[in-house]
Amino acid sequence: LAALAARRLDAVVLGAVHSDYEPTWIERLSADRQIFKPDNLDSFIPGELGVFLVLVAADLARRLGRPPMAAVVASAAGIEAATADNDRSSYEALGLTQAVRGVTGEMIEAGTTAGWAITDLTFEHHRVHEWQAMLVRTRKAWSEPYVVDSPAQRLGQTGAAAIPLGMALAAVGWRHGSAPAPVAVVHGSSGGGDRGAVLLARP
Repeated sequence: LAALAARRLDAVVLGAVHSDYEPTWIERLSADRQIFKPDNLDSFIPGELGVFLVLVAADLARRLGRPPMAAVVASAAGIEAATADNDRSSYEALGLTQAVRGVTGEMIEAGTTAGWAITDLTFEHHRVHEWQAMLVRTRKAWSEPYVVDSPAQRLGQTGAAAIPLGMALAAVGWRHGSAPAPVAVVHGSSGGGDRGAVLLARP
């Protein structure tokens, strides 16, 4: 974002791909009863996805005849100590809280709130607990009411493509007038504890 604002770059292509469809991986998850089923909600939903975006300064986009679809306001990251592989409480939610606070701090000071959250949540209990704890700690950032979208609950795990997907969904929502709010927070995670968030606004 800094390089685009300083005109050191004309554009950034941001993208990611994710796939869980490797046969031995699916067989192992199925044998361990870790694949999502109606009677097994605290489980893994396999997914596959590729998403690519182009980020440019707003004035350059207009000169190119492509009005901006969304404004990227801020981005931030954090590290979560609790993972599925240890005994730390997912209610700590330190990494996710840090990422969301990192993108919403200036917004809150300006008296603005976000009315739309786009997450990578499926139904895994440890991630839902983490998300709930983050919401309590960042309450001032959210409008009343606010909308939560979790595309991974319909598409399966989105992995590294989660945040670009959320950004694309917000941009398309604003372009077509179907978005529930003018400000959105997109956040995603990795199994190793990385957490990231991006604050977007309707242009």
